[in-house]
Amino acid sequence: MKPTRRPSLTLTPLDVTTVAPDLPPSLWRIMRLIWQHGPLTAVETHRLSPAQRPSTVSTSLKGLVARGYLTTALEATGGRPRKRYYPCVDYSTSRKQVVRRFLDDYLFSDPTGLALLAQTVQQNLSAGHEPRPSPVDGQSPNRTS
Repeated sequence: MKPTRRPSLTLTPLDVTTVAPDLPPSLWRIMRLIWQHGPLTAVETHRLSPAQRPSTVSTSLKGLVARGYLTTALEATGGRPRKRYYPCVDYSTSRKQVVRRFLDDYLFSDPTGLALLAQTVQQNLSAGHEPRPSPVDGQSPNRTS
């Protein structure tokens, strides 16, 4: 049996400021899986997200490719070639962009929004909430959404 070579792949980091950072939660969940577990096939992604139908996972992955968040490479595994999805967007950069946009849209333009933000931060600090690890730290986040 001939050894399988890994596909050569050139990833170009995506400037998230040129891409609409406002993905719906379902697509962010798919991206989080890929950030957490590394490049995945559609089948592997579905196994990690069994609440979604395989066709929904496949459509979501294709949509993320079309938006520039993912790229693909064919992988020869002895049988039928499988498409593996690789992130083009860095988790930390994406998270910063989403938070900035949220703050700009909902809090910075409204004095009551800023007061609510300050109050929420103070309540969380007073309650002793620990920051959640990011998925790229190799640990699972405390949240399951």
